[in-house]
Amino acid sequence: MSNIHGNKWTNEKIVEEVKEVMKALNLKRMPSRTEIEKVRGDTSLVTAIGRNGGFKIIAGIMKIKNKGHSESSKWNDELIEKEIRNVMKSLNVERMPSKSECESVKSSTALSNKIAKTYGFYGWAEKLGLEAKSSGTQKGLKTEKNVLKLIKENTGLNPDQTSVKSPYDILVNDKVKVEVKYSKGFKNAYYTANLYNGLQKADVLVFICENEELGNKNLIIPSHLIQGLKQLSIGKTSRYDKYIDRWDYINMFDDFMKSIK
Repeated sequence: MSNIHGNKWTNEKIVEEVKEVMKALNLKRMPSRTEIEKVRGDTSLVTAIGRNGGFKIIAGIMKIKNKGHSESSKWNDELIEKEIRNVMKSLNVERMPSKSECESVKSSTALSNKIAKTYGFYGWAEKLGLEAKSSGTQKGLKTEKNVLKLIKENTGLNPDQTSVKSPYDILVNDKVKVEVKYSKGFKNAYYTANLYNGLQKADVLVFICENEELGNKNLIIPSHLIQGLKQLSIGKTSRYDKYIDRWDYINMFDDFMKSIK
């Protein structure tokens, strides 16, 4: 399968590539994100689908069933808990499963997306009285604590970590909303972060990138510049490099909000 970048990803090319994945998996429905990445070995097609309306839109164009679509209206706390328990049973674990584990067992992102959009993985672990898997959740919380220190050191402002149910991770000076993302680099090829439904709810995204081969970066990106983007992918060199260590953007947002009376 071809690996296409930039503006060459048209709906027609996406449909062509999706059909190849369907043929490889012998599917008659829209393949899931996990299935596409497994067949192709990268996230390029998934990213293109997200930028061109998402899985539901592409499935509609192709006039095929979207995996998990029929269950979309049934999701509630009771069903989410039931599905979490089913994943735990499949994995034979007594702790909260991780995002990757949920997607691997379910062959779909439906459950992990619902977990993220409600209480989050850490929040659900707390709600169900389960221990959270340390690799993902604890790394995220540790990253947020490190970002608290970086904001304080670089802006002189006072940042506070929000609750797990909050739509953003840090609130600076009771005004500026900050989302935190972390990536250790995918296959030493590029940094990537899932931005969920593409609707940014914070003022600023702080993207912490740590990989010796790619080079460590702290990107401070005003969220309106990535509005509508569902996945952020950044290589060793990127157009986003101009946002490296731009902590002053947080000061700018704070100054602007203080000026409003």
